[in-house]
Amino acid sequence: DEYMQRIAELREKAIRDEEAGRSWERKQGRQEANIENARKMLEERIPMQAIMRITGLSKKEIEEIQKSAISTV
Repeated sequence: DEYMQRIAELREKAIRDEEAGRSWERKQGRQEANIENARKMLEERIPMQAIMRITGLSKKEIEEIQKSAISTV
């Protein structure tokens, strides 16, 4: 009946929402790891182009990391 169909639809939506949330968390975790790796590579004076290629971060993102590292020293 309609009631049970609605419950099934809501359950499916809840499952999709939960999967989307986990996917977002994994993406955030990877982004944080890339930022931390870029910070370490900057400390080792690895060239910007190599950092961009390895981490997938943009030049602007890496420059921001560089600026924040300088301001905390």
